[in-house]
Amino acid sequence: MMGSNLMIDNLASIALANEMCNKSGIDTITMGEVIALVMEAQEKGLLSVDECDGVAAAWGDPDAMLKLIDMAAKKEGFGARMAEGSKKLAEEIGPEAAEMAVQVRGLDAPAHDPRAFHGFSLAYATSIRGACHCASMNLYMEAGSSVPHPQIDLDGPFEEQSSVGKGYLTARAQELGQILNSAVVCLLTAVAWDTDSLVTAMNAVTGWGLDIDSLMRIGERIWTVKRGIQALYGSAGEDDVMPPRYGQAVKEGPHEGSVPDFDLMKSEYYEYRKLDENGRLSRGKCEELDLVFLAEKLGI
Repeated sequence: MMGSNLMIDNLASIALANEMCNKSGIDTITMGEVIALVMEAQEKGLLSVDECDGVAAAWGDPDAMLKLIDMAAKKEGFGARMAEGSKKLAEEIGPEAAEMAVQVRGLDAPAHDPRAFHGFSLAYATSIRGACHCASMNLYMEAGSSVPHPQIDLDGPFEEQSSVGKGYLTARAQELGQILNSAVVCLLTAVAWDTDSLVTAMNAVTGWGLDIDSLMRIGERIWTVKRGIQALYGSAGEDDVMPPRYGQAVKEGPHEGSVPDFDLMKSEYYEYRKLDENGRLSRGKCEELDLVFLAEKLGI
């Protein structure tokens, strides 16, 4: 996000930018997205150089990137506005900028582009913490690697740049992702785990005698509890959205012209999750997953 996202190819500056963020406790994905927003807003005349404390933020300028990171880390001047993230900054700039911010629920999206892997747009939209690439196994499952495992019931294979079947795939990818997150398994290494290895490892730790179906049910329960907590904090289907940028086809490259059919996937996803039209959990699904306490907490 500090490199090609900003059209910067100076590796020393990219490394320094990441080091600055790490030392300041700043997420590099978010910082790269915020700087991109500033660059585009200046380019389109929505932000002036004076408003940015004299920093001319042009695409491909590593010096401007480093200055903006320093300002944001110290919360100095315009940097204090940047430090609030792209969602709030874009809203302050104006409606056109809000359309440019690539975020869900305030979390900025990473470099995994849903126009290449359509299901990711839905995974971002329904992730509990926003546009997170670590909450599901979409990247691997859509690409047809060793995950999904043969024992997980999926109607594949799937085309990466197709939205067909991706609602169901994304739900299952999230369930598997919840299991791996809970087991503190990095998703980058998860592709090396086949179903038998995963089940064997979990049984060795828990002694529960799980099979893949019961393990995936645990993943579904985890997601459902999180969704319930999210609802208690006031976020539901109105926030299950795809950033407008993903609805704009790129004009060249391997996913030229590819745009996710978000409504198709969302409809299939809601049906599988038994969510109502407003994205709210159903009592029936909670009872099915032995989560009656959650239904009562939600008043459903």
